[in-house]
Amino acid sequence: MSSGIAHKGATWAGSVRPAPLPVQVLDHATGYLAAAAAVRGLTERHTSGRVLHARLSLARVAKLLVDHPPLEADVPLDAEAGDADFLLDSEATGWGPAKRLRPPLAISGCPLSWDLPAGPLRSASPRFETSC
Repeated sequence: MSSGIAHKGATWAGSVRPAPLPVQVLDHATGYLAAAAAVRGLTERHTSGRVLHARLSLARVAKLLVDHPPLEADVPLDAEAGDADFLLDSEATGWGPAKRLRPPLAISGCPLSWDLPAGPLRSASPRFETSC
């Protein structure tokens, strides 16, 4: 919020007070860049044996987002999601039934799954699974 994104969020929301953007765009954008860098690195390692390094930061992605020109007023900010965008089963959450979005890719032999339903922050202990 201290990077200027709060001002963009306030402008988007029509508010005079600082506000976050309608989605966690900074986290999502940085996460997708990190995932792309990991896939690129694994591909390069597999094809040439070289090791790649990627340096990502929330601050740099925030600057890219703040410096990006705004969309034209007639461009909708939301898209209609269809059934194909979601996993088939819904799950019970603290907010009611919900469906998860499909992952952007699949890894053979390592199905994407969750042991816990979506819930409030700090409602479960953090841990890594090592089954795949």
